Amino acid sequence: MKNIIISVIISVLFFLSCQRIKTSEISNYEKFVSDTTDTLVRFEIVGGNEGPVITKGSSYTEEVKHGFEGGRVVKINNKYHMITSEMFSDPQDIKMRLGYWTSSDAIKWKRESTLYESSAVQLGKDSRASLWGPMPIWDEERNIWNLFYVSYYSDPTNKNGWRIDYEGQIWQAISQTPGINGIGGPYRDVGIILQRGKESDLWEGLQGTDSFFGYKVGNKWIGIYGSANTEKPTGTDQWRVGLLESASINGPWKRLSSLNPIDFGNNFNENPIVTQLDNGLYIVMMDCGWMGFGYAWSVDGLHWSRLIRIDLTQKFHKWWQAMRTPLCLIKENDGLYTTVFTCRIEENFGAVGMVKFKLHFKRK
Repeated sequence: MKNIIISVIISVLFFLSCQRIKTSEISNYEKFVSDTTDTLVRFEIVGGNEGPVITKGSSYTEEVKHGFEGGRVVKINNKYHMITSEMFSDPQDIKMRLGYWTSSDAIKWKRESTLYESSAVQLGKDSRASLWGPMPIWDEERNIWNLFYVSYYSDPTNKNGWRIDYEGQIWQAISQTPGINGIGGPYRDVGIILQRGKESDLWEGLQGTDSFFGYKVGNKWIGIYGSANTEKPTGTDQWRVGLLESASINGPWKRLSSLNPIDFGNNFNENPIVTQLDNGLYIVMMDCGWMGFGYAWSVDGLHWSRLIRIDLTQKFHKWWQAMRTPLCLIKENDGLYTTVFTCRIEENFGAVGMVKFKLHFKRK
């Protein structure tokens, strides 16, 4: 074990020597790779919106009965683009749409279109009964947007495990409008790129694949995906995250089983989004349970720190009932970072909020 730890440290040090973050700029670097109580980066809440930016009664929400959860926001030419899951009708969490929204300030939003709608057939036979987790990913090499999203079976009459949404599959779709401005689609399905099967790791459960996000590390694509063993009783199930790799965003994707599941130090991790900062450091943000969301950091995009929970009550009064999912970490022209997030303002409605961070890095 000692030799393995030494090898990992040497590999990470070598990687850092080739990155914009240098070990000479980080005090007690060896301590960081072994002491998960410390961090290379801290988030300071410096602003945002006091209250939701999209909620009941907001423009364009007339047909969204139960609100929003998850998805991603990107910024292109000073305009924000959000693709999110809309719980727009009954049955709640089953009758879903993947909606496309835009904004000039991340506060006032306009709904542009519906990209996909679920069937809501709850007989355990339709793999697209419920749709969640849309993640637009830019492929610079092919000059096109990809949309990865989750489709689920649903059969609440089956009491063998939690089957409201189960056996999730990750779909890949491609924008039919080429170029960076084609994020709004329309999209055409290419096929399923990931699901539970004979190649799955043992920690993957009845939930199937509940999320997927792809990002570049060197010349390779790394995928970060989630699953949960919802065949177990609620309270004993775990929502965990693992890694994949591929030479292309189109796959095939291979599980990095020796690194999976990632140990973030808690038992609920869902909907991760990875951002590489200007200094080379990777940040993953994700839902870490109903108490809030958090982040972890990595110098190589593969080995991650423990998750650090962000407490928004340090800045805002608690206008939400349950905090949920971050949708982005966008660097602005003033050096601050914008995070749009979803949360529950009541049990049956999910709102959208916005917060601003300043990032502090540990140096000598």
